[in-house]
Amino acid sequence: MRLTIILIFSLLVLNIKNIFIKLEYIYLFVDERQLIDDIYNVFFLNDEFERFSNVSNLYIKKILIFFSEIIIGGNLDYGRLWSNVFVFICAPFFFFSDSLPIIIERLLLVLILYFSLFYFSRHFVLKKYQSLFVLFSLGAPGIFYVLNPPKPDVLVLLTMFIAIKLLLKDENYNRGFIFLGISIGIKLTSLLPAFLLGVYLIYPLNKINDIKKATRAILYTILGLIIAQPAIIIPYPPIIRRIISQVKVAIIYDQESITSSLFASIDNWLLSLENIFSINRYILILFYLFLVFELFTNLYKKINLKETYFLLFFCISVLFHTVLISRVWIYYLMIPFVFLGCYLFLTLPYKKSKISKIVFSFYLILSLNGLVTNIYTQINYGFEENKAWTSNLYESLDFIENMYINIDSPYNLVYWDPDYYFPKQKLTYDGNFKVLENWDNDQKLKPLQDKVDFIVTREEFSTGINYSKKSIGDLNIYFLIDK
Repeated sequence: MRLTIILIFSLLVLNIKNIFIKLEYIYLFVDERQLIDDIYNVFFLNDEFERFSNVSNLYIKKILIFFSEIIIGGNLDYGRLWSNVFVFICAPFFFFSDSLPIIIERLLLVLILYFSLFYFSRHFVLKKYQSLFVLFSLGAPGIFYVLNPPKPDVLVLLTMFIAIKLLLKDENYNRGFIFLGISIGIKLTSLLPAFLLGVYLIYPLNKINDIKKATRAILYTILGLIIAQPAIIIPYPPIIRRIISQVKVAIIYDQESITSSLFASIDNWLLSLENIFSINRYILILFYLFLVFELFTNLYKKINLKETYFLLFFCISVLFHTVLISRVWIYYLMIPFVFLGCYLFLTLPYKKSKISKIVFSFYLILSLNGLVTNIYTQINYGFEENKAWTSNLYESLDFIENMYINIDSPYNLVYWDPDYYFPKQKLTYDGNFKVLENWDNDQKLKPLQDKVDFIVTREEFSTGINYSKKSIGDLNIYFLIDK
C-alpha cells in the first residue's frame, strides 16, 4: 500500500516536472496553442475574428466580446466548457507572466487526471485495492499523450466517471444524464461510451423501461450537451456550419478510407500496442478474445451486470478504433483501457473461474509494462528548439510588418501554417495585424482575394501574374502584388 502511494506520487512529480518544458508561446503544439488563445482572448477581450468591429461603444463592445468568446470562441471542435474551465482559472495569471497561464493550465490538467482516477477508486473500488487501481490505470496506453499536449480526454474521463456514479450507483438519472451529455459536448468521441451506457440501462439493467423515462434521459442528455457546447442553441446557420465543419475536419484528418487500409490499420494499431506493452501481438489478441468470452459469459449468465458495462465498452471501443480508424493515435485507447481496469478491479472480489484469474493476472502484467513505458517516456520527455524555424518565424514577421506599410486597404489578417512555430499578437509581435491558423489550405491562394493579406506556409503553390512569393528558409509568404 505504502509502496503504491510512493509510486503514484513519483509519477505525479514526473508529470509536474514536464510542465515546465517548452513554455514560450511560439513553440506550443496546436492543441495547447488553441487553448491558450481561448484564455488570452477572453482575458484581454481580444476580438480575434473581428465580429464586433462595427460596434463604436467600447463598453458594449467589450461585453459582446466577452460573452461571444465564452460561448462561441475558439474553433469549436471541442466543447466550449473545455476551454472555459481554463479561462476562469488560468486567465488572471496573465497579470504576472505570459508563461504562467501555460504552467497553471498544465498543472490543472494533471490534477484533473489524477483526481478522476481517485474519484472512481474512492466511490467504486474496495479500499484495499484503491491505490492499486490508480497505479495500474496510469499504465494505460497513451496516458502520457493526453497531457502533452493537453487534450480534453481527461475532462471527458472525469465527467464520464461522475455520470457513471450517478447512473449506476446512486440511480440519480436526471443529473447522471446531464453529465453524460456534458461528456459528449466536451468531445464527440465520448458519444460511444455514452450511447452504450444508455442502451445498457435499457437492457440488460432494465432501469429505463418506458417511453417517459427514455424521453427524460434524452432531454437531460441534450441539456448537458448544451452546457458543454452552448453555441449549438444559437439560431445562426454559420455557427452550426462551423461546428459541423470542425467536427468533420477532426474526423477525417489523416484518415484513409476503410476499405483500402483495413488490414494495414489493424496491423499498425497492434504494432503500437506491442511497443507500449512489450508483448507479442498474438498474445494481445488472445487476451482480447478471453475478454470477449468473459463479456458474453457475464451477459448470458447475468452476473456482474453493472460492472460488465466497462468491459462491454472496452471490447467495442478497441474493435471500433483498430478496424475503422486508420490514424494510429494511441491516446484514443486511454479511456478504454482505464475502463478495462475499472471492470477488473470491481469484479476482483468475485473472480472464481480460472479464465477470470488468468485475465486479471495478464492485465497486471500488461499494466506494469505500460507503466514502465509511461515512466520512461516521461523521464526522457524534452524539447529541442529548431533554431532555423525560430529565425524564419521572426524574419517572416519583420517582412510582413514592413510590407503592411505599403498596403492601402489591408484586412490586417495573416494565415499561418498551424504545424509550424506560431506567433501571437502582443505576445510575439506588436503589429496591428492578426495571425490565424490556416485551416483553408485546400483553397490554396484564394483567401488572398477576399480574406487575408498574406499566407505563410511551407507548401509550394503555383502563382499567377497577380501573386508574389517571398521565401524565407522553408517558409513561403504569398501575397497579392496590387492590393
